[in-house]
Amino acid sequence: MAGTTLTRNMAENTTTFTLSLWVKQGSTGDLSYVYADGSGTGVAFNSDGTIKYQGGGGGTTTAAFKDTTAWYHLVSKVSSGTATLYLNGTQILTSTSQSMNTRIVIGGYDLTNSYDFRGGNFADIHFIDGTAYNATEFGETDSTTGIWKPKTAPSVTYGNDGFFLKFENSGSMGTDSSGNSNTVTIAAAPTVSQSTNTPTNNFNQLNHWSLKNISVKEGGDQLNTSRTGYWDGGIGNMGVRSGKWYYEARCYAPDNSPRYFGGFQMQPWTLNALYNGKGQTGDPTSQWGDGGNIGVGFMSSDNTSGYIMNNGSYGNTSATLAMSSGNWYIFQFALDLDNKKFWVGKDGTWVQASGATGGDPAGNSNPSFDLNISAYNDYSEFEMLPVMALRSDGSSGDEKCQMNFGEPCYTLSSAASDGNGFGQFEYAPPTGFYSLCTENIQAYGG
Repeated sequence: MAGTTLTRNMAENTTTFTLSLWVKQGSTGDLSYVYADGSGTGVAFNSDGTIKYQGGGGGTTTAAFKDTTAWYHLVSKVSSGTATLYLNGTQILTSTSQSMNTRIVIGGYDLTNSYDFRGGNFADIHFIDGTAYNATEFGETDSTTGIWKPKTAPSVTYGNDGFFLKFENSGSMGTDSSGNSNTVTIAAAPTVSQSTNTPTNNFNQLNHWSLKNISVKEGGDQLNTSRTGYWDGGIGNMGVRSGKWYYEARCYAPDNSPRYFGGFQMQPWTLNALYNGKGQTGDPTSQWGDGGNIGVGFMSSDNTSGYIMNNGSYGNTSATLAMSSGNWYIFQFALDLDNKKFWVGKDGTWVQASGATGGDPAGNSNPSFDLNISAYNDYSEFEMLPVMALRSDGSSGDEKCQMNFGEPCYTLSSAASDGNGFGQFEYAPPTGFYSLCTENIQAYGG
């Protein structure tokens, strides 16, 4: 579940309880509450990424947790007021005096959106009234991957005011699955939605550390330029060495010369100026091929055409890739690492190398470019990652881009999933191409 504050009034105060939930931050840099009781106690992320027990002799972690692409499992175990906080099964904090008054607020400090969770996601919320459970009741280490994962059916007693939120019913997100029928109220829901991104199947996002001069929302999926005259970019957090992959990017043209480029690149972290916050003023074409770097994608040009890009050079222009002032466009990217081909499209139309329409990823024909991978034929050392960069030459913030790796941060007119049923896209991924998520990458990504 994404983007809301939840609340429930309870019959009485309690000093013995357990709250277990999975959280994914929507942004960093602000104080944001995971939960509170409306009277001064709770758990929050500080603006520097550290986590604290608020009030009641609570402490603050030394370590910062700023990764907006990761799911964190938090368990607050409180026994007669003495609290222990676990993150992914490891104890990180204690507090001497925590309680839950007659109201619990999840995703905020109170019901006025104060210090809310900044567009973050929640999953598998268990509130236990009257029993203090360890984190191992709700999560465990996967024997194959070594990753902490949720238990699907924890053996717990919920107590009178306890509840379990699965968020399975998009029409009734506060439904209690504990058997208590303790429905939770959606207290503030300007953008509440059921999310396809879960702790067991996480979707790609742009890494927060690569977005230093771009205004970021929705966990790294919505980008705005925050300065003029520089190209600044973001790198995906999931790389692939094999398989066929698809994503979309919804881009806005503030004038007839919008500035975007996107696609896939190999080892893009070597492109220091573009991705480390320094930025660059000239078009970043040369860096697409620097240092053995492999890059394929598009670069917007004007209201008559756009460029197909390959390994540091301009390809042919295509009228299909043109962008006109005042309009939004959805660009499509299909990467085939098995046959070493790449296609770029816009609004449902695929482009071939000549710049004409007629590209066919599903049929493995008429690519926008064949991949020239030379010494990196087996991808055994390096991965291809999705990238997006933008630049504003007018007012700061003019260029806007909304990434969709399978969990859109905008409303779709007709949602379509990949062949495994994962992700939600405006256009159906070509047959055999998959969204960048952990389950697909484990199956096909090498």
